[in-house]
Amino acid sequence: MADQLFDIKAATYISQEKVSYLEGQSGLRLTEGANLFLFETGRISLGEKAFLGLQLKQSFNDDAAINELYRGYFKIYFSKFSFEIGKDNINIGPGEYGLLVSNNTEPYPLIMFQTEEPLIFLGDWNFLLLKGWLLEDRDDVDDPEILALRLLWKPVSFFEVGATRSELYGGEGRPGYKLTEYPTLILGSKDNVPGKFDNDGYGGYDFTAYLPLEKLVPSVKEVKLYFENTGTDIKAFWQEEDKDKVSFPFFALTKHGLKYGLSISTNRDIIGIEHVITSEDTYRHHKYPVEGYTYQGLSLGYPYGNNVKSLFFKHKHNFTDSVYLEYKVGAYEQPVFINTGDRMRRYYASILGGWKIKDYDLEGFLRLDKTENYNSHAVPLPSQTGDIEDADKTFYILGVSIRYCFQ
Repeated sequence: MADQLFDIKAATYISQEKVSYLEGQSGLRLTEGANLFLFETGRISLGEKAFLGLQLKQSFNDDAAINELYRGYFKIYFSKFSFEIGKDNINIGPGEYGLLVSNNTEPYPLIMFQTEEPLIFLGDWNFLLLKGWLLEDRDDVDDPEILALRLLWKPVSFFEVGATRSELYGGEGRPGYKLTEYPTLILGSKDNVPGKFDNDGYGGYDFTAYLPLEKLVPSVKEVKLYFENTGTDIKAFWQEEDKDKVSFPFFALTKHGLKYGLSISTNRDIIGIEHVITSEDTYRHHKYPVEGYTYQGLSLGYPYGNNVKSLFFKHKHNFTDSVYLEYKVGAYEQPVFINTGDRMRRYYASILGGWKIKDYDLEGFLRLDKTENYNSHAVPLPSQTGDIEDADKTFYILGVSIRYCFQ
């Protein structure tokens, strides 16, 4: 672990859309016209097993200037585990963006305990436990909290299975919980029962298969197929309302989010294709009826929110160790499960190029979006996916950035 690492990054984006954001980029929002961001990032070692991470951010757009502590946390390693406390975010699950917890939102205060090396028992086991505080004024419930758990088991080298549980709960005017009540909260056995445990709960499982194609094609490093199934409701024997209603395998997820994907890595290339479907009720709950499962107006899970079908293809090629080019093409449709009028269809293509020159990292970015039946809420909350205009529009985002690393 290096004693200290510091870098400064300046990024400028020119956007043609009134309001937009960059998916999976920790809540990076853009307004129409020029947007300038400065990031100062530092990592300071506190001995051999601990460090302090800090990131300052200055934003200049929409005639506003904001200076903030964007990210800051203390992390310590011990045995095969780590403990983190501070302001951060994380992506959970296979694929580009997590369905239940992703890095689509700004960092938020949290504590996190996880494995850094697998625990060995009939295969490799990893786990993560996260509790976060979403400190914000909202139109439904101010300052809710989020709880997330992740368990991953890899019994053999070519297959792994994961399980994820998340819960949006608490907030101003809602009940708090004693430590002895957290098992009930985590299990979610009373999520849909009127009372203090009626929260916005989610659960999911995923499978990843690693195909041994490197034996046939030496340049291939990894090929994996993955599938994830999540639900905002579940029928299970441990649910009070379902005790006598389920049979083998004793549970069934409902109100789904589904993800299918393929990823291929070679010595020079990374290729991925992914398809996602989220239901009408995903990221919505009667206790949080306006913002829903969001933080600072962006989805805590899949970036495009609920009631959506999404498909993309992505390819990154490394010409050398210091020069790369990445392009991505995709489309999504929303809302797809409500017959109340027109659906928005959005098609996009982006290209990102990077070049490392000594201690400098240079990047250029271009994205084009074409929409049919434009959604006037370009960053929609779950309750806003139906605000569709009878208009077709095209937008672009042009960006450049430079990063300098102090060695």
